[in-house]
Amino acid sequence: MMKYQTGAHSLTEVHQGGFGGGVGGAAQGVCGSLCGAVFGFFLFLGACGLLWYNEQSTVTIQQELDYLKEVVVPLGESLPAPGEHEGRAIHITGPVEGSILSDNTGPFTMTTKAVSLSRSSEMFQWVERKESTNHKRIAGPSEKVVHYEYYPQWSSTEVNSMHFKLPENHINPRKMKDAHLKAENPHLGQLMLDYSVVEKLPKHRIHLDGTMVKGDVSVTNDYVYLGHDERNPIVGDTRVYYSAFGDGETASVIGIAQKDGLVTGDAKSSVLPLAEAGSVSPDTMIKNAILMNTIFTWFCRVAGFVLVWAGLALCINPINTVVDLIPLPFISGIARFFTGALLFASSISITFIVIASSWCFARPVMSISILAVALAVAWWGRDESRSKSRRD
Repeated sequence: MMKYQTGAHSLTEVHQGGFGGGVGGAAQGVCGSLCGAVFGFFLFLGACGLLWYNEQSTVTIQQELDYLKEVVVPLGESLPAPGEHEGRAIHITGPVEGSILSDNTGPFTMTTKAVSLSRSSEMFQWVERKESTNHKRIAGPSEKVVHYEYYPQWSSTEVNSMHFKLPENHINPRKMKDAHLKAENPHLGQLMLDYSVVEKLPKHRIHLDGTMVKGDVSVTNDYVYLGHDERNPIVGDTRVYYSAFGDGETASVIGIAQKDGLVTGDAKSSVLPLAEAGSVSPDTMIKNAILMNTIFTWFCRVAGFVLVWAGLALCINPINTVVDLIPLPFISGIARFFTGALLFASSISITFIVIASSWCFARPVMSISILAVALAVAWWGRDESRSKSRRD
């Protein structure tokens, strides 16, 4: 491997390997792909587990929401007395009262009256961008060129510069941690709201002024700026902003009424409590919860499919690595095309099979339908591979 610095904030590495790179380079590449195959196997198992759990959770949440729609007591603004409707799911609407919340970070103090308050920070810090390019040759060793570039930018996540390929002169300080504060006794009318309810209330960015922030800092564009010059930031400068569900804002809540007047979630339920800003009917809140459950379900399905594909790709990567040792690029291209097509069809089939298997007891008709689609895709993939082989 050759390494050379191409500037004050960049680095390039050139790795040689393949047929012309010697037995050592080839053996290293094969060993690396075998280790990747082991990791890919466990990634594949984890992806299947994710798909299975996601479908089980989806069915459970859907059943709970359907049941909640039947049993919820729609009280709205007619708030019950403490202890009334004890143990039942109730829907209430009204302004939520909070308390004075004070965030003392050291350099400054921010004080406001709210139900919940979150502090978020961004730091001007070094980030690393990595670009890789592979060069395959008919004669001579193949090359992999990796280019690293470093530049500062605002980021809300802490970037650990110790993991940089070129940490020299690119050291990031520690970032200020985010914080979350809640009112001591938030209540809606006479009913106290449990913290599990308060956490569900959506926060919005709040406007900062000089009366809310005390300290030797500047406040600009709703940011508290900690640093030298906000127009010309340097690495380590920090800007802070706040989000809150304000005191007196209207909220709609579906929760369990307790004897002492507390509205909580349900330890036996994965959907309660439900909370939204504004005056929202119970039917609309439950429909919104069903929609979010559907969106999350499909997100996990897509993520599971991608992980299945990645796991299988790592498992068969040793085959591609061995083929790459042949000093004929077109052979490697043909092999990767066939393995890629096979991987795609196999990943879809396995994803459908896992999903259908998890539905065997909850949704048997849907399960049989999905299994039929999975088998059809698998059969198509096999016939397609055979027809391409005959044409070649």
